[in-house]
Amino acid sequence: MNMQTDRIIRKLNRLSPDVGAVVTFTGVVRSEGGRLWGLEYEVYERMLVPVIDQLKREAIANFHLFGAEIVRKKGRQPAGAPVFLVATAARHRREAFEATVWLVEEFKKKAPVWKTEIPNKGARKA
Repeated sequence: MNMQTDRIIRKLNRLSPDVGAVVTFTGVVRSEGGRLWGLEYEVYERMLVPVIDQLKREAIANFHLFGAEIVRKKGRQPAGAPVFLVATAARHRREAFEATVWLVEEFKKKAPVWKTEIPNKGARKA
């Protein structure tokens, strides 16, 4: 997501000359102590886009943002892979940080995304 993250930051920064903060959050697949190879994400695309659009509208209105972006990967993702990105742009850092936390939490509650653990075949059972 590095190049995509850079592109999103530039896009948000260009929304207004008054942007004073762009905050990003990147979610990464955990290995759970080496127990997992990774995760497989299943996404219901037809519902995901409207959920993301609604969350962005709410965050922009409630936190006085210039803009917000949410990106979610799908399919098989190995441990360590970046899979979830939230970015917000605001006049001040407090609003951007608060909005980013809110978006992450609301996305996890509302988005039609399901994950399945993929075990690491070389992992030992405790």
